[in-house]
Amino acid sequence: MLLMLVLVSVLVMVLWNAIIPGITGWKQVSYWQAMGLLVLARILSGRFGPPVGHRGRPSMMNRFRERFAHASPEEKEALKEEWKRRCRGRNDR
Repeated sequence: MLLMLVLVSVLVMVLWNAIIPGITGWKQVSYWQAMGLLVLARILSGRFGPPVGHRGRPSMMNRFRERFAHASPEEKEALKEEWKRRCRGRNDR
């Protein structure tokens, strides 16, 4: 987990320094500033913990994957159709 934080922080720093100063004129960031930005973004997005939904329940996508993994071919087709129906129109927004 610590190694992942280090690697992602380096990635944030490199991407920020390659893109943002040229577009906005803002300063480049150091490694520690990049790590701070990463942690801040995770806190603000509410994604600073295990991949679960509200109140400790698995997310809808995790429940769908679990159902799909244990379904028969006919049930898988029905689940695909249900998912398409639920997602229809989202690209129109």
